[in-house]
Amino acid sequence: MKFAPRILFLLGTGLSLSCVAQAATPIEIWHSFDGASATVFTDLVQRYNQQQTEVQVQLTHKGTAQQTVEAALAPAALRPHLLQVRDDLGEQLMQANLSRPLRGVYQPAFGDDGWFVPNTPSFPRDVLGRPYAYPIAAEVPVLFYNKDAFANAGLDPEAPPNTWFALQAVALKLSQAGAECPYTTSHQSWIFLENLSSWHNEPFVLHAKNPAKENPKLKFNALLQVRHVALMNSWVVSELLRIKGEDAESDQSFASGECAVLTSGTGALGEVLANNNFRVGVAPLPYYEEASNKTWHTQIGGASLWLMEGKSKEEYKAVAHFLAWFSSTDIAAEWHQRTGYLPVTEAAHAATRKSAYYQPWPALETQLHNVKIHTKPTTRGIHLTHWARLRALISKHLNLTWTQQKPPKQALDDAVREGDQLLSSATEPVAVLAKRKGGKKSVQ
Repeated sequence: MKFAPRILFLLGTGLSLSCVAQAATPIEIWHSFDGASATVFTDLVQRYNQQQTEVQVQLTHKGTAQQTVEAALAPAALRPHLLQVRDDLGEQLMQANLSRPLRGVYQPAFGDDGWFVPNTPSFPRDVLGRPYAYPIAAEVPVLFYNKDAFANAGLDPEAPPNTWFALQAVALKLSQAGAECPYTTSHQSWIFLENLSSWHNEPFVLHAKNPAKENPKLKFNALLQVRHVALMNSWVVSELLRIKGEDAESDQSFASGECAVLTSGTGALGEVLANNNFRVGVAPLPYYEEASNKTWHTQIGGASLWLMEGKSKEEYKAVAHFLAWFSSTDIAAEWHQRTGYLPVTEAAHAATRKSAYYQPWPALETQLHNVKIHTKPTTRGIHLTHWARLRALISKHLNLTWTQQKPPKQALDDAVREGDQLLSSATEPVAVLAKRKGGKKSVQ
């Protein structure tokens, strides 16, 4: 086996896994991966099980991201060892005291500086800046486009649209060439509001100067956001934009060739590569020239593997053994390349750069490079208490616009008003919980 260098088991006696009894230690992972990501994850776990005899990983798909978290509310004895949790659902585990810090069980040989994903509210860190959970499925937003569809429509396959109005012209050309779905998107709150705001250096939310006495105030109903939703709504009416029911449906509609352009997280690339139906292009998110003379930064989102409380020292050693294997350069690089998720480690990124992987997608390599440029936590992600409920609320009001039941300005005003009410009912923010649970006392 090629992994395994130095692993410090903070909960054990310091003995290596070679001293564990012959019988394999079983550990469970519950996840909500679907499509290509689920296939790749299953393939890698099966390979791990076949390559060694110390640990056996049992994978269980628990449905949607919300269903997976809700399943973890079961009695402690029935919970898994690792739970895949979306960035906006982690607070539910913390508030229920179901999770424990990663560092208390697994101290990677590459050290804290070897993680690829920087400090960001989307992936909480403890008071010492160490990752609270394992960032297995981090991603940044990009624009994917079908180069073959572009060529068939008389468009230059090597010239993706760089502005939203350029995308409108492209969508019109694709529609005239017979495309029934010129453009679609997944993660509509993340793409159309959260990243739109950060991409143009506009606030999505204003955080209170004194969080103990004041609540944050949502600000995504300003001119930039209203005009964008209004433009998107005009595209829906003219059938240039197709809104799908679920995020996975949007990604799959592009991967199948039904839709010619997609805005989504980089993790959608895995679905495209698995289908291999056309030449795919990758480009940065479009922007509005008149709103900003340059683009700023995008958000990091996605999902992590969270450690569950209540397991034995032997079981946590087995978890660390698996995470060490998954973090090994070859495996982490393969996971990144087959799924499109950000590299877990700097070493995996460096290994991928040495290959020809990024050659067809120079914009993808640029976006990954940009992940490291803005390292201030507040510039790389947003995390609010009741975050999952807030995103669902936003999607509800956007969908009322897409179905012509509510004007864009009213939809965003209503979402901000209801969202502020939701935030005012918050108790302890997830960042505070992470610091409280992830400090020195929690890892001894």
